[in-house]
Amino acid sequence: TPPTFTAPADITIYKDASCNYDADVSITGDVTDEADNCSTDIEATYTDEIDDTDMCFIYITRTWSLVDDCDNAAADQIQYITVTDSTSPMPVCQDITIELDEQGFASIIPSDIDGGSSDNCGISGLEASQLEFTCSDVGENSVTLTVMDFCGNLSSCDATVTVVDNIPPEVTTTYTPVFLDEEGHATITVDDVVESIWDNCGIADIFLSQTDFSCEDVGFNTIELTVVDVNGNETVVEITVGVFDQIAPTLEVQDVTVYLDENGQASIEEEDILVGTWDNCEVVSVVLEQTEFTCEDIGFNVVHVYIEDGSGNEASDWAIVTVEDEIAPTIVCPDDTIVEVSEDLGVDYYVVQGDEFDPVEMNDNCSIETISNSFNGAATLADAQLPVGENLIIWTVTDQSGNIAECSFTVTVTIVTDIVNHDLNHINIYPNPVNTTFKIDMGATFENVELIMMDFNGKMMIKKNYTDTRVIDLDISTLPNSMYIIKLTGDDQSGIFRIVKQ
Repeated sequence: TPPTFTAPADITIYKDASCNYDADVSITGDVTDEADNCSTDIEATYTDEIDDTDMCFIYITRTWSLVDDCDNAAADQIQYITVTDSTSPMPVCQDITIELDEQGFASIIPSDIDGGSSDNCGISGLEASQLEFTCSDVGENSVTLTVMDFCGNLSSCDATVTVVDNIPPEVTTTYTPVFLDEEGHATITVDDVVESIWDNCGIADIFLSQTDFSCEDVGFNTIELTVVDVNGNETVVEITVGVFDQIAPTLEVQDVTVYLDENGQASIEEEDILVGTWDNCEVVSVVLEQTEFTCEDIGFNVVHVYIEDGSGNEASDWAIVTVEDEIAPTIVCPDDTIVEVSEDLGVDYYVVQGDEFDPVEMNDNCSIETISNSFNGAATLADAQLPVGENLIIWTVTDQSGNIAECSFTVTVTIVTDIVNHDLNHINIYPNPVNTTFKIDMGATFENVELIMMDFNGKMMIKKNYTDTRVIDLDISTLPNSMYIIKLTGDDQSGIFRIVKQ
């Protein structure tokens, strides 16, 4: 005899938050009434056939079986288990901003306002209450997003779709020249400068930054044309307005005299030669052909003056600039000098050596034209024979403008005689002649001794002073070969001696 049992009733179960399900018998039901005439503790078993091809439902066909200990089998029984999803989606909306295109149109798709909606088993679709927008929708629009899962569960939320128009108007302009009238004024309007205008939603306003022009605007002026559409978008374009003045300026000039400074330079400015200018508008440029002058410009100079107004109209004139130099040169003479000639030479004059009595320094802001002296009228005293006594020498320099400067000094020529005091007769000079160094033995010690060595023209070659000295060592290796005169003065005694350098 086969056993008996009753299969659990058909049942519908639901997926959890993770889209999972549990078809355990503790949930779907178990066989509890197994019975047999012989066997005890027998339990029914089952096998499942799962159909999960549907997007929403999973169908489980559960076949229950029961066999007793004698292998008698009860007839199989079927339990139908349906698995489905009853959990609604979790909608999440996000606000977005969209821009109108050149046709004043914009559109969205539902996913544009989806901020991350979710469902335990997946979302099957999204729907939005409005997908298309035009110029009339500019601003904030409330759009409902509906979220559906595969079992038809629905949820919705609202998003704000802000429609903006960021396309500025388009405008084309034309170049506009204007000419000032007799009063220096000109005017333009929008119609003078606009060729065409367009906007995707419509124009609200159009205006110019400047419509009136005067002499201050002569030339090319950049102004702005502003076009504003109904949504506040602005297009600002620059327009060149040529303002023209065709009247040339006039000017008046005057001659001027300038004087060179210590550096031989002089300069002029506009106001020195420009008496005045006139123009119906304004003179904006004054150019002097020459403003700087030097010694090379002494005399008359023609200087052109050019003026120009704001429209480029020009005028010119010329003036005479006289350049003068009134600064005298400077000259420095040598100090007063005493020179000596030996009585042994048999002459009563001193021969000037080179430039020793020429001016020490001469300067002029321009240039020295001539130089002369009062003794021989020449530009140098070299080789001049100055007589015994006082000779007043006056040097005179003249610059290129005739300015004169003078200086003077005295050259006193004296004759030196041989020693008379016999207390110095014991002086011994050796070697003599000499090549490099020689000694002077004065025969006694002198407290103060002055030694002066001169050539036979009376020019001093060496001057030395000694104290508490008897023997003097003197090096003349650098002097040219010649005969020299030595004058010794010491303790109220003096003497003159000759020595030969060879």
